[in-house]
Amino acid sequence: MSDYYLHVERTRNCLSQWEWRILQRSRGIGRCGTGFTTEEAARRYGEVALEKFLADPALGKQTSHGDGQERRLDRPH
Repeated sequence: MSDYYLHVERTRNCLSQWEWRILQRSRGIGRCGTGFTTEEAARRYGEVALEKFLADPALGKQTSHGDGQERRLDRPH
């Protein structure tokens, strides 16, 4: 089982928008993408981002041993 997981929720600032987050269970940090108009779209982009994240060992090491800050990823246009 991976230490990383995908979480999708409505944004706090604008309840009509959704965001995804890749979180690390052991440290509570990860990456996120915001500005999606539906939960389905946020989940789809988040799943793709999680697959890419897990496939890149250097990226995982950077986040798990980094400064504890989230890395925000904008939604593709």
